[in-house]
Amino acid sequence: MHVTYDIIIAGAGAAGMMAAISAGRLLESGKIVILEKEKRPGRKLLATGNGRCNLTNINADPDDYFGDEPRFARGPLHRFSTAAVLSFFSELGLKTRVDDQGRVYPWCNQSAAVLDVLRLELHRLGIEIITEQGVTSVDQVGSLFIGDKPLNREPEFEVKTANGQIYRARKVIMATGGLAAPALGADSSGLEIAEKLGHDLRKTMPALVPLELDSHISKKLSGIRFEAVASILQNESEVMRARGEFLWTDYGVSGIAAMEVSRAVSAYDGSSTILLDLLPDMSNEEIVSWIKTRIAQHPDLIVDSLLTGLFHRRMGEELIKHSISNSVIPTLEAVRLKTEHIVKIADCLKSLKIKVIGTRSWDQAQITVGGLDVRNFRPDSMQSRICEGLFAAGEVLDIDGPCGGFNLQWAWSSGWLAGFKAAGDLLKQEVSG
Repeated sequence: MHVTYDIIIAGAGAAGMMAAISAGRLLESGKIVILEKEKRPGRKLLATGNGRCNLTNINADPDDYFGDEPRFARGPLHRFSTAAVLSFFSELGLKTRVDDQGRVYPWCNQSAAVLDVLRLELHRLGIEIITEQGVTSVDQVGSLFIGDKPLNREPEFEVKTANGQIYRARKVIMATGGLAAPALGADSSGLEIAEKLGHDLRKTMPALVPLELDSHISKKLSGIRFEAVASILQNESEVMRARGEFLWTDYGVSGIAAMEVSRAVSAYDGSSTILLDLLPDMSNEEIVSWIKTRIAQHPDLIVDSLLTGLFHRRMGEELIKHSISNSVIPTLEAVRLKTEHIVKIADCLKSLKIKVIGTRSWDQAQITVGGLDVRNFRPDSMQSRICEGLFAAGEVLDIDGPCGGFNLQWAWSSGWLAGFKAAGDLLKQEVSG
């Protein structure tokens, strides 16, 4: 015997829970369920923002988003904006704070607080989350007729799960997420299900992910943090830039700013180069002047120690070697440096160029580039143009944003719109019926 619902939501992540709440508030007497393949809902949500949950960004704008058709994001983001998200969580009792980058966090700095208020609202609305029920297929089944009279007003969906359970629903919302962070439950199931229903896929790649570099510098400086402006160069042209914190690793660079520019590397088939400005607030001339002043003040200084204090000692030594090692012995007295040597050091600090091998794997990625082609969906409802009654929201779609709360904002906006429209369609059918 089939269990029948008005709306089934596949996935209890940010988009799925928001879709359920949006639908439940509108369809007060409706029967709504979330099917989640993991043992507990919101695992990835709990991990966001290093466990603090950067739930949105007050500076988020539709033009900040990426994808083959990034304009698609405008519809959901305008209909459920950053202000709407803040109001929504405030109503749920979540107190928030905003940092100097516009990133919004729970006041308590605990991502569990976000999940807790969502689950309380789901409980209040009578919406069930059934865990360990990974959806494996979604099929549209036609209406049953007695003569020319349908027994049900529209085709229904048959939803099957990995453990053999079968559910029926009038509407289905796919909120199964992308491929990033498989340890937290990410997989390709939602993409495969939608593809079988006739939807197109855009190539998936890891993003907001550390970069792998072809350089001995990163290996020698592994574990050292630094501030810089990074530019990704492709065919000698800058395609993406970010400023912030970096972390040297044995394979390359990590840190927020490194992950910010990783999308440009993932989305490009050719070779890329990263150009690091290690002193973005100083010009080449100012650096040259600073070095000359330092030498004048410390005539006994050796070349190896010239940048100590400006950078971590080991980083300063390595940058000196990288810039002038072919012509100057590291233990040479700094007063013996020629102006041409000082200019080369300054040039290195302003434009350290390193070849990028690629990105790290899905295990270290925060989001997915690519996914379901948004041209198969309606931006004013999130409903499929190919399979009526099927909706999609969140990372499963080919829309992604920068680091700093933008991707969760997309999950809330698209999830809210999908749930609202799915429930609205059911209400219209009740009235017309």
